Amino acid sequence: MHAIGSTFGGVIKFEITGEFCRIKVNLDVQKQLRRGVFVSPSDKEKIWLPFKYENLPTFCFSCGRMGHGVKECSTIYWEDDPKADDEQPFSVALKAESSMVGKV
Repeated sequence: MHAIGSTFGGVIKFEITGEFCRIKVNLDVQKQLRRGVFVSPSDKEKIWLPFKYENLPTFCFSCGRMGHGVKECSTIYWEDDPKADDEQPFSVALKAESSMVGKV
């Protein structure tokens, strides 16, 4: 957990609850949200570990950055490339419901 969290810019705190891990990290809001990472629990296999973000504000499903929506995105030109929601590289699947909302 610490090795994965440190790739974000530093671990603030972490906890393990059953089969779930929660890591609070420093996050550069100018960079794309990471969808996950491949981990190798053994020498032979790689497993995709998807990330979920709690308390995620508005973010762009096209560029993956926070602070704006798809229609306000400056990295794409909508009139030439109007993609449907299901064709976007990022999705609402990145959002996680927090059981900690209001506790911290």
